[in-house]
Amino acid sequence: MSRCPGLLAACLISIAGGCDRMPGAALPERMADAPAPDTFQSLYATNCAGCHGADGTHAPARALRDGAYMAAVDDAYLTRVIADGAGLMMPAFAASQGGGLAPEQIQILVAGMRRGFAVPGVRVTMPGVFPGGGDVQRGQAAFASACASCHGNDSDGGEAGCVTSADFLRLVSDQALWTAVVFGRTDLGMPGAAGPFGQRVAPLSLQEARDLVAYLASLRPNY
Repeated sequence: MSRCPGLLAACLISIAGGCDRMPGAALPERMADAPAPDTFQSLYATNCAGCHGADGTHAPARALRDGAYMAAVDDAYLTRVIADGAGLMMPAFAASQGGGLAPEQIQILVAGMRRGFAVPGVRVTMPGVFPGGGDVQRGQAAFASACASCHGNDSDGGEAGCVTSADFLRLVSDQALWTAVVFGRTDLGMPGAAGPFGQRVAPLSLQEARDLVAYLASLRPNY
């Protein structure tokens, strides 16, 4: 019986030691390990920056910090490209397609691109989605007059690199070709049909842009 008061005191001390935490509250170590909430910056840095650049420019893939491009494509298109991918160059990021992003995470990316990369007031007349069509022979002539000075002809890629090779064309879709022709790469000094094109006073017309894509697509191997 003489040891009971000591045991009771030890129990009371033990209970008192846990009273600074309400029932159901997360343990401190669990709070430290909890994942941070998704933000545009974290999602973009993890999933997009490697190809599109940390600030949306000067990267291998399309520059996203482009007012004309952002003005020409809507949120539904951006959502579809992120979710389903684009040709062989860009994989699908939606979890339903084998990627790692939930629908709400994709929407965070789309909203963040719209806020951070669009330029208010910019308007373009060229569509952002490839309308199809085009004449191969006219496209070859347009390539010779508007593109060959930088991209060369046949195996000669010129200073801007060859865009007529089968190896390149099998990796890119018609939509990717359209985007390059219409919007160019302003961050790399490549003009597009939505703005001044080369030394020409007027930009390429919608039909000329369609013809160019038709010509380039005709050079793509069928395997």
